Amino acid sequence: MGSLVQAAQTAYQEWKDTNPASITDWQSMTDAEVAAMFRQDQVYQQAIKDAQAIEDSFYAARTQAFADFESAHVAARSALQTTWQGYEDDMFTIPAGV
Repeated sequence: MGSLVQAAQTAYQEWKDTNPASITDWQSMTDAEVAAMFRQDQVYQQAIKDAQAIEDSFYAARTQAFADFESAHVAARSALQTTWQGYEDDMFTIPAGV
């Protein structure tokens, strides 16, 4: 991840670069052209916001997944430590059936 917002911003910049006269010269445009340009600009702006929200959600989920993994790892190590301590306390005698 990390490139989703960058890709959306790059696409927006490329669109602006291919339409420089249209974006800066509003007087030469018809009302329909101005409206279409404004709508397209809003689509790009929304795409950038959506990409940011997706990336934020991804990183939050990734952080939570690693925290859950670490928690499970700590719990497993704690259980192993408790079991090992039990063997030490019982003079390293392994109970039948284990």
